[in-house]
Order: sequence, then C-alpha cells, then structure tokens
Amino acid sequence: MLGVSAALVYTFGQMVGNRRRGWALISVTVIMLVIGTGAIYWAETSGNPLLTAVGVDPSPGNMEGKEVRFGRAMSALYAAVTTGLSNGGVNTMHGSLTPLGGWCPCS
Repeated sequence: MLGVSAALVYTFGQMVGNRRRGWALISVTVIMLVIGTGAIYWAETSGNPLLTAVGVDPSPGNMEGKEVRFGRAMSALYAAVTTGLSNGGVNTMHGSLTPLGGWCPCS
C-alpha cells in the first residue's frame, strides 16, 4: 500500500525538477504516519479510565472491534495507513476506537 503512495510523492519531485522536494514530502508523510500510529497505539493500549472506575480490568486495553489475529499494534498501524492512503481497507472498526485513537486516522 505504501509503495505506490511513496512512488507518487517521489514522482512529484521528479516532475517539478527537484528530487529534494520529493524526499522532503516523503519524510514529512512518514513522520506524520509514525506519530499517528503511535498515538493510536497508545490510546488503544491505555484502556478506558471509566471502565477502570467500575472495576473492569483494563490490562488488555481496548479490543472492541479489533481483529484478534492482528492485535492492537497491527490494528493501529493498519488504521493509520489505510486512512492516510484513503484506500478504504479496514481491519479495525474505527467507530469502536477510543476517542483519541479514532481522531488520529480521521484527521
């Protein structure tokens, strides 16, 4: 998924005659992807403090709507990548993410 998107950004640099601009855009998008993935992962693994207050064990974090085979880490990465690339693929229901976890892919 990322190969085509990175190639298009690099091609932009080629088309405007400045490869450094292409590399700069790739660098910015990679940084944004890493920050977004990290924020989603943190939000999904920290659990919900309201559930802790009523006595629910928060140790597994938020697993609602996630593909159990992949877990929270791959679900966070996939949510950030697919919404960043706008290809429509999901392995996590974005509506069941925590508030911060749902905000990152949609922003």
